[in-house]
Amino acid sequence: MSQIALFKYICKNVDEGFVFSGDTAQTIARGTDFRFEDIRSVFYNEFIMKSKSDKYVERREKRRMSEIFNLQQNFRTHAGVLKLAQSVTDLLYQFFPQSVDILKPEISFIYGEAPVLLKPNDESAIEIIFGKTVKTGGKVVGFGAEQVILVRDDSAQEGISRDVGNHALVLTILECKGLEFQDVLLYNFFSSSPLKNQWRVVYDFMEKKDLRDSCFPRCFPRFSHARHSILCSELKQLYVAITRTRQRLWICEDSEEFAAPMFDFWKKLGLVQVREMDESFSQTMLMASSPAEWKSRGIKLYQENKYQMATMCFERAGDTNWEKRAKAAGLRATADQLRESNPQEACTILRQAAELFDCIGRAESAAECFCDLGDYERAGRIYYDKCRDPKKAGDCFTSAKSYKLAAKAYADGNYFLECLSACTQGNLFELGRQYLKKWKQNAPGDDGTAKQSKEIEKVGQEFLESCALSYYKLKDHKSMIKYVRAFLTMDSRRKFLKSIGCLEELLLLEEELGNFKEAVEIAKLRGDYERAGRIYFDKCGDPKQAGDCFTSARSYELAAKAYADGNYLLECLSVCTQGSLFELGRQYITKWKQNAPGEKEIEKIEQEFLESCALSYYKLKDFKSMTKYVRAFLSMDSRRNFLKSIGCIDELLLLEEELGNFAEAIEIAKLRGDLPREADLLGKAGHLKEASLLIISFVLHRSLWVTGNRGWPLRPFRQKQMLLKKAMSFAQEESNEFYERIRREVEVLAHEHISLHELLQSLTYSELCKNLTVELISIRRILDAHLDCTTRKFEWEDELQVDMKKHSEDKISLNHVSVGSLMHFWNMWKRNMSNIMQYLKTVGKPDDNEWLEYGEFCLNYFGVRRQVINSNVAYILLNSDAEWVKTTGSVFKQKQLSENQVSIDGRKFASAALSHCQAEVASVSLKVLDTVEALYKLSIRESFSLFCQSICLIDIYQLMKFLTESFKFNASVERRLENFLRPPITYFKYVFPLDCCKSLVENMISLRKTELSRSLLEEVIVDNISNKGDLTYGQIGRVVMIWLGSGKPTDDLYMKIAKRFEKNFSWRAFIDSLQVSSLRHSGITESRSLGDPSSNTSAEDWKKFSLIDSFHEALRDTYLANWRSYDYVSPDCLIYLVERLLLLVFHSKDYFFTTKYSFVEWLVYLKADMYPDVSSVADTQLSPEIIFDSVVMMVEQFLFNKRETASWIAKSKFDVDQYHPLLALRLVVILCLLHLNSGKYSNVLSHLLDQSHISSQLPMPFIQALRPRRKLNLTQDWFSLNATVEAFRRIGNPLVIVHLRENSPKFACPAIIIDTALTPRIDDITRNLFRKQGSYHQQRPMVEANAPNLCEGLVHNAESLMSIDISAAPDQKMSTGSGTERNPQMYSGLSEKIFDVQISTEKRQHEE
Repeated sequence: MSQIALFKYICKNVDEGFVFSGDTAQTIARGTDFRFEDIRSVFYNEFIMKSKSDKYVERREKRRMSEIFNLQQNFRTHAGVLKLAQSVTDLLYQFFPQSVDILKPEISFIYGEAPVLLKPNDESAIEIIFGKTVKTGGKVVGFGAEQVILVRDDSAQEGISRDVGNHALVLTILECKGLEFQDVLLYNFFSSSPLKNQWRVVYDFMEKKDLRDSCFPRCFPRFSHARHSILCSELKQLYVAITRTRQRLWICEDSEEFAAPMFDFWKKLGLVQVREMDESFSQTMLMASSPAEWKSRGIKLYQENKYQMATMCFERAGDTNWEKRAKAAGLRATADQLRESNPQEACTILRQAAELFDCIGRAESAAECFCDLGDYERAGRIYYDKCRDPKKAGDCFTSAKSYKLAAKAYADGNYFLECLSACTQGNLFELGRQYLKKWKQNAPGDDGTAKQSKEIEKVGQEFLESCALSYYKLKDHKSMIKYVRAFLTMDSRRKFLKSIGCLEELLLLEEELGNFKEAVEIAKLRGDYERAGRIYFDKCGDPKQAGDCFTSARSYELAAKAYADGNYLLECLSVCTQGSLFELGRQYITKWKQNAPGEKEIEKIEQEFLESCALSYYKLKDFKSMTKYVRAFLSMDSRRNFLKSIGCIDELLLLEEELGNFAEAIEIAKLRGDLPREADLLGKAGHLKEASLLIISFVLHRSLWVTGNRGWPLRPFRQKQMLLKKAMSFAQEESNEFYERIRREVEVLAHEHISLHELLQSLTYSELCKNLTVELISIRRILDAHLDCTTRKFEWEDELQVDMKKHSEDKISLNHVSVGSLMHFWNMWKRNMSNIMQYLKTVGKPDDNEWLEYGEFCLNYFGVRRQVINSNVAYILLNSDAEWVKTTGSVFKQKQLSENQVSIDGRKFASAALSHCQAEVASVSLKVLDTVEALYKLSIRESFSLFCQSICLIDIYQLMKFLTESFKFNASVERRLENFLRPPITYFKYVFPLDCCKSLVENMISLRKTELSRSLLEEVIVDNISNKGDLTYGQIGRVVMIWLGSGKPTDDLYMKIAKRFEKNFSWRAFIDSLQVSSLRHSGITESRSLGDPSSNTSAEDWKKFSLIDSFHEALRDTYLANWRSYDYVSPDCLIYLVERLLLLVFHSKDYFFTTKYSFVEWLVYLKADMYPDVSSVADTQLSPEIIFDSVVMMVEQFLFNKRETASWIAKSKFDVDQYHPLLALRLVVILCLLHLNSGKYSNVLSHLLDQSHISSQLPMPFIQALRPRRKLNLTQDWFSLNATVEAFRRIGNPLVIVHLRENSPKFACPAIIIDTALTPRIDDITRNLFRKQGSYHQQRPMVEANAPNLCEGLVHNAESLMSIDISAAPDQKMSTGSGTERNPQMYSGLSEKIFDVQISTEKRQHEE
């Protein structure tokens, strides 16, 4: 369609319209498929719609659409053939309506017989028709010129042609398109079809048209466009084949397998007749033709490019000339086809065609073939000799590079340009000149040929230029100039020579002709300024221009001479300077001084010349020669100004030093940032103290920021030791105090190894003398020594150090390190770094602030000098390549003061230095954190004490808190910190271990009283209350457990806890009561707590809930809750809270019994100096027995229900086998304490211990001490105080008897006795609790009043325990708790159960 649209642009008469005709059913060529409706659409869009903008109305009117006309009557073919063709188009209309125009059927008034279907026989139809004589070469009639055999493709054509020879025309359907014949034999169309049995789809059409008979196959495919798309092409080819005949059509298939559907279709319609294929019928098919008819058919086939069949026709016609012509054309076409696939064979065939064309007189065709073969010379001769075409002959000779023949051919045809071009290409320049001369002679002189003469001149000029250019390319400049001289004008010569860059030849030409001005310009153009100068000087007499040209040519001596001759003084000295002709310049100056009238001007010129000479040597880096001319300057000021202007500070410094100008030399050294040199000059000037301090400052920042170093550690550098010795030598000339200062600074700055003891001495000195340099470097080196040590070299503290500074210094003095000393020196270093950062934050502010003492060290550390320049404070970088400057990037703008100095803004310096300090603190702190974590892992691996592990945890917490609160790290460091253990959770497990006796050591108690410990535990509280949603019993339990185990939290934390406890009224009431109780212990009334706006409890409610009552109520609610719920309170937490409740209840008496663990936990909670008043503790409104009974019931439940208890333990993620025995022991201890404090529950305790599943979980020494084997019949109860004391001692949790008031009863037993009346200070009580075994002493005289039936005797032996009956009456009020699980007879005969007591050692020895 797009090709049709091109007619709009290529046809001149587009406005006249177009007529398109054709048959869309015959579009069988590959890639061709259209309908006339499609053409109408293209014509409308391209020719009408796009032409609406035309300004000519008539043109728009002409462009209108025409209707499609159907040519219905056929004057060529008879009706029988047309009906058969119409049956094929009907199938196309049905199956492919979009690929063909649907037209009315064609009609014809010509009569003819119906098409014939030839039934197949055993022999092929070809053999029957043409007989066996074809193969043997016999004589047969064969088909005539108006008969044809149509086959599907080339391979079928080749096979049939081989069988019939030249007795019939054989064409493919595609080849016969556009041709017509009297008779057509369509052979094996269906047998060779790619559709094969898919032709059965025709039955689908017949069924739809009600044309099927019962004899037709029942199974056939339904039409599918995707599966039968090729059917469209097959039907169109069949249509074309049918419509090639004018009279007779024979359709023959060797096999009817695939043809049957179409044959049945045609038979059903009655469109065909069926005949047997035999010899008699074959004779009727044959028809003879005359030679004229064969020639006519041959010419038609020739014109259709069917050369093979055309050759056969001419052969049958006996026309040899046409036969050779057709054969030659066929060979040429074959060669074209083989050109890409087989070029060698193509050339052979093409040469045969060329020879045939030449033989029959087709000279032009023969020449074209020879051109295609590349035989251009032969083609040229044919064009020249036989075709009389000199232009084509010349072109061929040129392609053959036969330039002489080409020139002759072009000349004969008067093709001037082509002739001279051939001469140029063949270097036939003289021949070209002869042709030019001949043309000029032959050119007539009349007006009609004047134009031709000008053309010849123009062509001649171009030829001469091409000749000259050719010689130029051959580098034959002599011959080139010969032709250039022959140019018609000087302008043409100049233009040509400039275009090819032959300026030297043009310069010679201009100079010869006396064109000196043009010669000078050419010399300048080619860069030959010396030659231009000589022309100016020698030929033109212009010294100024000559001097300028000599200067450009760097011929400075010639330039100086030229300027001198013209009295151009400044220019003369300038070129002397440029050419380093300094002595020559001085000679000219001397000459001018003699002749000049005024000397001052000469002196000025002389000074400028000397400066230029010195500057020239400076640029050549010949400083020795430069100094020679500088010394010749007229004044010292001129020398200083000059040397400063060119930055030769070193030379000026040497000059000033030589002259003894030390003050000026010092300023110069300061300007160039050369501190060692400045120190030397200060020393020479007698300022020894300043020199020594300056060296120390230089060594400090140089050691820190030597190339590649990042500010630490101190690195060696060249001359470091020499500089330190020089500082010492300068200091020796000063006071002893100053010398000691320098010695200490040199000691810490030196790179040599220095012991910890020596570093400590330097640190001690720095603290006394307030030498910040020594202090900071000593601390950092001590800290590095810790970080460099392996974990095995660290010593561990067994107790909390009160004076960590003294302890750390003691360790360091012995060259030892410990965990405590590491943290001490890290804190010292961190504090000093913090002070430095505080100073940096004040940079640019008024100087009267407290951080100024750190300013000098900070500037020395970073290598920065603070100077006042033009009333402004400037900060000079002594080492602009230091890493701290590089890492800050472009955060501040640097100002170059000199070659060695860079100045920066003070605030920007402070910002950059602050960033470095922060990074350094973070880096060192991370290293300390790594070291402490490694120490912690070592303590775990080596099973160090709980105190050692806890100390590490607290240090880790301290470090991590500092890092996270002080710095914002990148993602990698954040991930690194996340990989550290969580100290709060782990420390919580250490403070409240499953085995409570593990934490019952004095150093752990001391540690827990520290603020760091409390902060760590408060982190656990925050972690538990920070989660969203309601708090679980597990979270509540842990919060209360920490509160009771570490003391009252901060007011802010209490507010947060109270707000989170709001939905659990019982626990909220308890913590409110606990807060009031804590305030009471601190001497503050509850009115302050009642002012808490977050509290929902009114003042009246405080009177309703005492501390003990609210505690008991909260525990009861927790106990009754579903223990299977998520995060229920763990067993250890619940038992801990029960123990704390009982301790509060025990305070209701004058004295009470408890364990060392419980009492120590109580003391840790108090956080007060004095033991509290009893009335502020035991504020219960409930009877103690009620609380005791509920606790006993709880204990029984846990002990008897072993399976449930184990499940509870497992749910709390504890090891059941490890913790269940600990829990059982703790519960039994609670029962023992209840019995001792109430005188009841002995029967419950006895029954529990009788249960094997309970007693088996208890330690055997504990059981043996608590219930000795019965060997003697005793009248007293089996459970004794002494037995309890011994049992508790054996489990590592001694019994403690606490006296709260005066006149309370005495007890003679090895328990720990605490009298709060005599020893009210909590610290003293704590020390008494942790006295070594056997050192406990009675705090008050023993009295027997108010203690009936309690003491029955004294202990006479360490092995003997006093049996004390604590029971005042039989236990009749015990809650049975899990009564359904007990033996109903468990309470009977308790008084009759008397057990054996242990026999004393002496009695056993006596019996033995």
